Amino acid sequence: MTEIEQISKNFEMIAQAIENLAKRISVLEEAMGQYPPPGANMIQYKPPGKEEYMDMKQLFDDIYARLPYDDRLPWAK
Repeated sequence: MTEIEQISKNFEMIAQAIENLAKRISVLEEAMGQYPPPGANMIQYKPPGKEEYMDMKQLFDDIYARLPYDDRLPWAK
């Protein structure tokens, strides 16, 4: 095999590798598109006794609303 044939074969292998990577990236992009965008809506939780699911903000609001409140606590001032 001559040097030019070897270089040609190497370029073909590189081109094939790039095509394979492009296919894999396409599959990954499609899979990532199925995930919800990051944020409070990403996690949904249905607390016991509730009828609807809550996102993280609603859940923390519900938890803090049910905590006993005392003006003497340091964070209450």
